Amino acid sequence: MSKFLVKAPAKVNLFLHIIGKNNNYHSLESLLVFVNIYDILEVTIDAPKNGVYFTNLKINRYNNTITKVVYLLSQHSTSSVNVFVSVIKNILVSAGLAGGSADAAAVMRLLGNVWDIQPQVLEELALEIGSDVPACLHSKTLFARGRGEDILLLPDLCLPKYIVIVAPKGRPLSTVKVFNNYEPSAFSSSICDNLPVRQDDWL
Repeated sequence: MSKFLVKAPAKVNLFLHIIGKNNNYHSLESLLVFVNIYDILEVTIDAPKNGVYFTNLKINRYNNTITKVVYLLSQHSTSSVNVFVSVIKNILVSAGLAGGSADAAAVMRLLGNVWDIQPQVLEELALEIGSDVPACLHSKTLFARGRGEDILLLPDLCLPKYIVIVAPKGRPLSTVKVFNNYEPSAFSSSICDNLPVRQDDWL
């Protein structure tokens, strides 16, 4: 039995443009950063049983992004050991901060390393879990487009320090409902043919 402690940082979209819709998915362009708010996950490999336990929130223990990751990766590994994950949730739920995706990506990175699964395979599987999971696999400043799978890392982009206040109105927002309420007439034009060169032009 091996135990690992990993952090899953929240993401913030500094901008998010909806530029179209294909095959029931919206096409996006977004600048994402990762912040110092994170869930803490204790992952036990070769545990007595499979499972996920959320210590401070009532979240479905049997149907969540972590259980999906463990199942998917077990199909691409010769390992058949149990994996148990205990999660301390610090990222607000249904607040657009990718808490579930961040948790999934953190477990995916760890199991991918322990089970020797190629990064390319992880990236392909990440999109099956959720549109934010590919970005969360990197957890670095990046520009994402498409459903979130087309990623441009921006290691040299030095943004000024911001204090970000996220203040939900007391009720969760469904990502699907938010996007479905977005009228096509409000779609943005793509910036991919004219990506910013100067750092100040990104925002």
